[in-house]
Amino acid sequence: RVLVIGAGACFDVPVAELARTFSEVILADVAVSSVARQWQRRFPGRVRAVVWDATGALAALADRRKTATAAEVVSLLAGSDPGDPPGGEADLVVSANGLSQFGLIPAGRLSAADSDEELPARCLHAAAQRHLAWLAARPGVKVLLTDLARLDIAPDGRELARRTIFETLGLRPPDQHWLWDLAPI
Repeated sequence: RVLVIGAGACFDVPVAELARTFSEVILADVAVSSVARQWQRRFPGRVRAVVWDATGALAALADRRKTATAAEVVSLLAGSDPGDPPGGEADLVVSANGLSQFGLIPAGRLSAADSDEELPARCLHAAAQRHLAWLAARPGVKVLLTDLARLDIAPDGRELARRTIFETLGLRPPDQHWLWDLAPI
């Protein structure tokens, strides 16, 4: 079994190869895309697209989005547990491009962020640490795909801004790295 966390629209997921290699491919994301559903139909019984919150905190954050203090939000993300992986433990777990989004996106929608501009960054850090601990506890092979920095580049090629993301998480240097034009001009 292979579990792909953050499968999204499967743009970066070699679903066909995985389906030929593994008896079960689970494409998990907080919102299942139509592309993931197409893969499920193409490989019935081998590929499953499932809605799954890898943070384990989104429902609680939604319930308390207007009332939770900044400290409560960070604590919730740091202590949340998504539970067992969908489908059970996997031989291969791929965390695909979610680490820099866990905590960041929901934090910006919380009332506590209105008076605390650093809350999203603290939420990102707490959720990322928690995800790394959850991932480390899984048996089998684990692959972490994540961005290390975000760069804003002007049309003339000048670097306008660089935001490094994970210096404080204790990640070792990557085995591989590449530039990824997320939103090219």
